[in-house]
Amino acid sequence: MAMGFMYTLARNLDIAVVNMQQKDFYAVRGRPSMPIDGSTMLVVGLGGAGTEIARQAHEAGMRVIATRNSSHEGPDYVEYVGLADELPKLIGQADVVMIAAPLTPQTKNLINAEMMAKMKRGAMIINFTRAEIINSVDLAAALKSGQVGSVGMNWATTEPLPKDHPLRSAPNVILTPWGGAMSADNMQKKPEPAPSPVAAPKMNDKDRYEAELRWVLVRENMRRFAAGDKMYSVFDLERGY
Repeated sequence: MAMGFMYTLARNLDIAVVNMQQKDFYAVRGRPSMPIDGSTMLVVGLGGAGTEIARQAHEAGMRVIATRNSSHEGPDYVEYVGLADELPKLIGQADVVMIAAPLTPQTKNLINAEMMAKMKRGAMIINFTRAEIINSVDLAAALKSGQVGSVGMNWATTEPLPKDHPLRSAPNVILTPWGGAMSADNMQKKPEPAPSPVAAPKMNDKDRYEAELRWVLVRENMRRFAAGDKMYSVFDLERGY
C-alpha cells in the first residue's frame, strides 16, 4: 500500500485516472514526475512495517534514512537511523517522507506546519499508519502553497472525511480507507452464515493455516509467561505501542 502510493504519485497515475474519466488526456495537468532511483526516502518509525518499506525502497534504488524511538540500530540498507528527536534535521533531506510510526501522545500532530516548512519544497508525504500523526489542516495549506508536492494517506482522521474539510479542495491528494490489509482473497470472500452453537465454522486451507500461526504464537507466549521468559508482541503501555 505504501509503495503503491509512492509510485502512483511519482508517475501522476492519479491524474491520469481523472483525465480518463473526463475523456481528455490533458484535462488536468500533472505534477513534475519524481524519479524513484536516486531519490531519498525518510522512514519515520523504523519498526516492522517501516523496515519492510525501507527494504523495498532500497531495492528500488532509493537512498533510505530513518528515525526510530529506541536506538540508532537498523539494517544495512538504511544509510542512517536517527532518534525521534532528529526528525527536524533529517526531514529536509527527503524526497519522500514515509510515516510508519505508531500513534502516541508524542507522534500525534507530529507533522504540522512547522515540520512541513523544514521539508524540501514539493516533497511527497505518505502516511502508512494513523492520520492523526499529520495535522490535516496544516497539510491542506502546505499542498495549496506547493510546499508539499503530493500526499497519500491510508485514511482520514475522521472517516469519512467531512465534505467541507480543506483537504477536499487541496491538490495532489490520494485519500483511501484503511485498505493496506485487503487482499484478493479477502475481497472475494462471501460472508459465511453464522455457525450454530455446536458446529465449528468451516475453514479453507488458507484460513486454517493463518489460524494455526496465531495459535502457535499464543501457545508460545503462554509457555514463556509460565516460565517467566520474555514474551513476543508485548504492548508497552507507557510507550503506547
